[in-house]
Amino acid sequence: WKVRGADDPSRWVSAAGGNAYAYRWDWDEEPSNFWGDFSLLVGAAHGLETTFLTGVFPTDGRVGLLFTESNAKGRLQLSRSMQSYWAQFAYSGKPGRGRDNDLPEWPAWNLEKGQSKFMVLDTQAGGGLRMSNAELFRDEVLLAAASDERARNQEDICWLVYLNLKDDP
Repeated sequence: WKVRGADDPSRWVSAAGGNAYAYRWDWDEEPSNFWGDFSLLVGAAHGLETTFLTGVFPTDGRVGLLFTESNAKGRLQLSRSMQSYWAQFAYSGKPGRGRDNDLPEWPAWNLEKGQSKFMVLDTQAGGGLRMSNAELFRDEVLLAAASDERARNQEDICWLVYLNLKDDP
């Protein structure tokens, strides 16, 4: 998902002379209770960051089980930071250091090896807001998957390659 959803598109936009701003959503400070350990069951679930962008955290239903007093301080701070980045992006076309200019710099994807690629969105307890230079390429991922001992046979490997390459232009 990272190669096809973030790294490849960010490289393409950057190579074409544009600015791409990618992020990795890392908040996984959900509680453990009689239902289970939500940090393992849900973790940094796809789409959960939209709740942080609105700043409205449900308290009822199943989703309400994720947001507790014990994770309130960190998630509210992360929510404010994300809102600040998104507001600054809407205002200027660059998330920069957020609307109040007090957050870590979020530069555009840099094509040079070892340079900043994406922002990691997490609470201070999880490592905080920070840039990462981790970059993935499809060929590397497919090679690693094909050599994984869990790929039981050639058919598994063929399906893996097919599913990852079938939508290529």
